[in-house]
Amino acid sequence: MIQKETKLICSDNSGVNYVKCVRLFGGLKKIALLGESILIVIKNYKHRKKFKHIIKKKAQHLNKKNKTLALIVGTRKKKRRQDGGFFSFDRNRVLLVSKQYTLLSTRIYGFVPKELALKQFKNKYRVILEKAKAIL
Repeated sequence: MIQKETKLICSDNSGVNYVKCVRLFGGLKKIALLGESILIVIKNYKHRKKFKHIIKKKAQHLNKKNKTLALIVGTRKKKRRQDGGFFSFDRNRVLLVSKQYTLLSTRIYGFVPKELALKQFKNKYRVILEKAKAIL
């Protein structure tokens, strides 16, 4: 469960380490769950000039204190699957995305839960699922 002011870890190679949740989408909601998008502000950015050519042009505007969209791909809160099992992550993780839900980076670190591949999310996050190394 992600609330406002929650600190999150970015798990892609966009150059951003830590972010903070600023806004939740969906009306008067107070928490955001796995697979939802949020508005974040960048708190820590590792600036590497020698790796600048690797980062896409879409992600070159990422600097400290900038706001962007993010997709929640992991929470500490336990999630129940339909087969009866539970899973959770050790950290709250997000991926930076654009308004069209395409990644701002070229690689995803870690794995993506298979709940993002369900019918309700499949068309929306198709590009993200293709770049994921493993879907568990």
